Amino acid sequence: MLLKKILFVCLFVTYPFTCRLENCSVGSSLPVIVPRGFHGGRFFGDLTTEYTIDSTGRSALCTLYVASVFANVQLLNASSPTYNFNLKLGLGSANGTITLSLVDSPFVSTLKSNFNYSVSANNTSFSYIGDLVGWYSKGKSN
Repeated sequence: MLLKKILFVCLFVTYPFTCRLENCSVGSSLPVIVPRGFHGGRFFGDLTTEYTIDSTGRSALCTLYVASVFANVQLLNASSPTYNFNLKLGLGSANGTITLSLVDSPFVSTLKSNFNYSVSANNTSFSYIGDLVGWYSKGKSN
């Protein structure tokens, strides 16, 4: 048992140093920091968020689904960085914002979110505040 604990601690401590930062994932199969041009998504109860980061990292296309049905799409860029939504479909609902936060490399650009979403299977709702995804933008020096 002690050996298992020691191995776990060693893996936990060394994992961040053994993988490339862009390919590391924590708690899910999606990477924490993705490459430019990446397409992915996250699931929150009845809400599915889907995003595509463009090849320069300067814009993101966000698509939302409620209860697995397309609900809305919005392109976020420097001149229009905020996506406000209030969606309802059947028993499923979601409302809030997704904001594009652009910074030049070596810092990480993100899609920041603050929204409420329903889980119609048990008639509850939850809040999520945090980053959906991060990536390195092409900066002025790149």
